[in-house]
Amino acid sequence: MDIATTRRLIAGWMLCAAAPFVWGVNDIVGLSDIDLGAWSPATGTLSGSDEFCVSTDPGLGASGKAGNYGAQVTPLAGSLFELTSTSLPGARIPASIAFEDLIAGVSEVLVPGVLTQRNKNGVLECLGPNNARLSVSLAAADLVAVPPGEYLAPLQFAGQRANRRQIADFVARVRVLELIRISGLDPINLGAFEGLGDLRGGDDFCIFSNAASATYTVTAYGQGAAGALTLSSGADELPYALEYDDGSGFVPVPANSPVQRVNAVSGAVDCSGGSNARIRVTASHADLLSAPTGTYSGELTLLVAPL
Repeated sequence: MDIATTRRLIAGWMLCAAAPFVWGVNDIVGLSDIDLGAWSPATGTLSGSDEFCVSTDPGLGASGKAGNYGAQVTPLAGSLFELTSTSLPGARIPASIAFEDLIAGVSEVLVPGVLTQRNKNGVLECLGPNNARLSVSLAAADLVAVPPGEYLAPLQFAGQRANRRQIADFVARVRVLELIRISGLDPINLGAFEGLGDLRGGDDFCIFSNAASATYTVTAYGQGAAGALTLSSGADELPYALEYDDGSGFVPVPANSPVQRVNAVSGAVDCSGGSNARIRVTASHADLLSAPTGTYSGELTLLVAPL
């Protein structure tokens, strides 16, 4: 062997010895899109999750045991965790995202684009149970404030150990249904008829709609034949008239006939304790005079529907 060959071998050995060993995350297996389903006010806060596997290199000085890693979720559109409407520009729902180490049983709320501490438990190979879970939560107060439609967020999960990481993209999505709700209706007492004038009573209540137009129809059904608006005392019946006010003034509402109204609030299911509609019930003087003596009562059903 000549001297020149010997020198080349020594130089090559010295180069290999100087290269650092790369510790890192080897693989992310099984991370899927998170579909939170459809939301309605009865659902409240909505959550969805997905379990998956993160494999890592062995830890230093721990032969046969996987090393720890850090977790990170980054929005691929914008800088915040939020789901945006696929059809309405500017409509968005803030989201909270948490990562859970299933081996340690510890959950941590994530900050967009920020790597957690590298203390999550990896596995050497993704052959057994999953060791990680991502959860997405949407608050009811944020869901109720947006128009109906589909909302989604493209996201990227990263697992990092030392100086090597793996990434996996996923999407969080939710469908907000077109909703309308009536609340706050109370019994109406017309009082006692003493022979003079009409008897009249009313009630204020809330109509909620998440539609941008805030328009709806209201249909009244009484307890009489074919939905007639009547009160009864035994076999005796007393008709009454119904009027509805959406803030623009009272209008007559005949039985079984939809009447278009507006001004359904779109910020709170219960109008934040207030009201945006009212009804007025009137039993006429003439009908009261002709009605037999008795206590009259009845049930009124109001059906509201979005337009």
